[in-house]
Amino acid sequence: MKIAVCVPPPVADAYGHLTCYAEKIAEIGAARGMETEVLRYADDDFFARLFANLMDEDCLVHFHSFLYDLKVHTSPAVKKVRHALEFARARTIATVSDHPFSDFMQEMVRNAHPKTKFIVIDNTFPDEMRFINPALEEAEFVHQPFVAPVSFEDQRYIEFDRRDYDLVLPLLLIDTSKLNLKTLLGGIGDGWFSRSVMATYEIVRSDLSQNPFHVFTHVMKAETGAEPADLQSKHPKVIPALLRSLSIVDGYVRHERRTRVVKSLLRDIGDLKVAVLGNPAKGLEIDPKVEFVGIQRAAGTAAIIANSRAILNCSPSYPRNVHERVTVGMLYDACVITDTNPCIAENFSEDDYVPYGPGGTMTIADIFATHDMHAIAKRSGDKARAHPEFSWHGHFDSVLQIAQA
Repeated sequence: MKIAVCVPPPVADAYGHLTCYAEKIAEIGAARGMETEVLRYADDDFFARLFANLMDEDCLVHFHSFLYDLKVHTSPAVKKVRHALEFARARTIATVSDHPFSDFMQEMVRNAHPKTKFIVIDNTFPDEMRFINPALEEAEFVHQPFVAPVSFEDQRYIEFDRRDYDLVLPLLLIDTSKLNLKTLLGGIGDGWFSRSVMATYEIVRSDLSQNPFHVFTHVMKAETGAEPADLQSKHPKVIPALLRSLSIVDGYVRHERRTRVVKSLLRDIGDLKVAVLGNPAKGLEIDPKVEFVGIQRAAGTAAIIANSRAILNCSPSYPRNVHERVTVGMLYDACVITDTNPCIAENFSEDDYVPYGPGGTMTIADIFATHDMHAIAKRSGDKARAHPEFSWHGHFDSVLQIAQA
């Protein structure tokens, strides 16, 4: 089998994680004697090489997070458009790593071909995708909850007591003090739709394990008696507003919960050294000793995580997934401090990490004073290294099994 992994344009891979992923998959495959190829969108011959691989029945084409909506113009004269995968002989898989209702995902999902096999990082995503594109009822979905440790390198490991930072936050923080959800959702009126959107927001912000799409459809049914399929057949004009609203609610809740956790934890850092991988956010009142080190690419992020005793995970709204920052942190023996995350809770005991849910009263200074951070980090690191999908070879095996099933 040959494996060809696609890399999106640089604007869609701002931190370099998808490039690292493709290169690592190719490296593992080559080490096993397989033919591998990295297809970079920025290269002039990208499409020529992509279609050559799609025509190879012995090839697996991995789209990762883009291009599974690829179309071709089969006849300029009649302007006929067909999906590229209708002609493909290769096997194809695509990783879906963000909510399908997110603004930048909708068009890809709407035009995705059911021949694609989808890897989803949260097992609620298929319902969203099938709502946007009913043809995907025929598609196959596989839940892969552990994100590969893209930027982990053994040689970066530093002994726990010799690390420069006590805590690192690999989180984008924005100024939420002036955000107003009703303003962002302007124009949706005061009827059942508006009430359903606002109720979805209140439920999701208070229960971090809830999926916004599932919450909305439940609230909508209570309000109107309608099912999601009824919108497709009877109220199709509502769907764009629905998807836009869910995308806004999801983004708002993500940033709001990050701000709540960060303001609570970092109001007192004592003598600890804390770094944020980003730029200062206006309106964020935290201990002035917190250091903002700017936005980093994948290698820079990993180097700072490897040099820290603890890492903060503020889960996005797909909690049935363990984010790459968690896998990398655990593999470097950094103690993970995390808000509500059912996936972490299912795979690790509370002796292996520090849970910090909404309403937590301890500051980071309190946590370090009352926990043996080194012992917690060592336990989670040992478990992570023993978990097949926390290793690159284990992840590669998982991808092959999914493709060949």
